[in-house]
Amino acid sequence: MKKILSIFAIISILLTGCSGGEVEKIEEVNEQRIKVYASFYPMYDFASKIGNEKIDIEVIVPPGAEPHDFEPSLKAISSIQDADLLVLNGLEMEPWADKIIQDLENKGVTVIKIGESADPLRLEQLKGGHKGCNHSHHDHGDYDPHIWLDPIRVITMAEEIKNALCRIDEDNKEYYEANFEKFKSELIKLDEEYKDKLSNTKRKEIIVSHEAFNYLGDRYGINIIGISGISSHADPSLKVLSELTKLMKEKEIRTVFFEQLASSKLSETLAKEVGGKTEVLYTIEGITMEDMKEGKDYIYKMRENLNKIESALNE
Repeated sequence: MKKILSIFAIISILLTGCSGGEVEKIEEVNEQRIKVYASFYPMYDFASKIGNEKIDIEVIVPPGAEPHDFEPSLKAISSIQDADLLVLNGLEMEPWADKIIQDLENKGVTVIKIGESADPLRLEQLKGGHKGCNHSHHDHGDYDPHIWLDPIRVITMAEEIKNALCRIDEDNKEYYEANFEKFKSELIKLDEEYKDKLSNTKRKEIIVSHEAFNYLGDRYGINIIGISGISSHADPSLKVLSELTKLMKEKEIRTVFFEQLASSKLSETLAKEVGGKTEVLYTIEGITMEDMKEGKDYIYKMRENLNKIESALNE
């Protein structure tokens, strides 16, 4: 292990007397921790829940920052080289990492791309998108990278982290396995809550600023209609906005969702056309420092999303 927090307690007591000297020594009590870097918040949260007190973990993309276009500094990359484990989402979510993975592995860093093991959706698989939207995906290749928004797929992602930690730190294998099982049960409960609340709603369509929520749609039978498709950078045409306005009126949709880290301008324009409102829906990829301090983690934010989606589908 590259990072070891060591507590050295060496107590020497020299006892003198008729029988001579005696030395009592308490030697080297080590608390060993795995050094882990996680690319952005969901990866950080999942690894924290499994590694807990046995790891020292840092998140590379700062809280509140947008991870899609993030480039770590040379200083940050240098720090990552001292890690035991680097946790990535993969699926072209962290293009900066591909430039350094080989060098990291040569230095003994274990690198895992946990999203790629969890049955990611090809963009061609996605159903229910509005045909007029711009489904540009030049930013993310052939797959939708927002895979952490499906609690069941997160189980597989978390298991990849658990397996990596067990390989690196075999002495604490049972600890990591127990933490994984606890987190898995929380994810199953979350999945059951989603199925219960979304199985019998008034409608099945939601409008979002861009299609970051397709995994939720795929899992729970919700038609995710994105204003800007998969890419958050491409503005829709006037024709697309007109078609969406028409669709909202036909389906009596009154809420337009936008992301916490994105502009609400387009969503507000569309909502105004139908006398509706806008709401934040969390991708959880750039959670704020305030939320982190208040313990509003992945599970908490997913429940917030559930309540907002249920409300919108029953308006």
